[in-house]
Amino acid sequence: MANTLTKRSGWVTFAGVTALVVGGYNALSGIAALSDDDTLTATLRAYADCDMNVARTAERLVVHPNTVHYRLRRIAEATGRDPRRFGDLLDLLLATRLGESSRNA
Repeated sequence: MANTLTKRSGWVTFAGVTALVVGGYNALSGIAALSDDDTLTATLRAYADCDMNVARTAERLVVHPNTVHYRLRRIAEATGRDPRRFGDLLDLLLATRLGESSRNA
């Protein structure tokens, strides 16, 4: 079943793209919205690098903290995963990294 998605946790391949499935969630779903918007991807990474601190993220990106909140909401709406929740942030970071490596392969 290499070309089907599964509801179990683990690595699966579908249409030539390897993805991580965690608790039935395909970590690559919704990531296209992030990969198409470098601003959202940069915000996500800066937020993680700043230990999920909005004020520090805003300073690093040289934007107002409200802008960071707005971008985090956009990420949540586009992906269905809330980067303000640690587990979801990890999923999103992993999925963006997997998306990059599949494009570079």
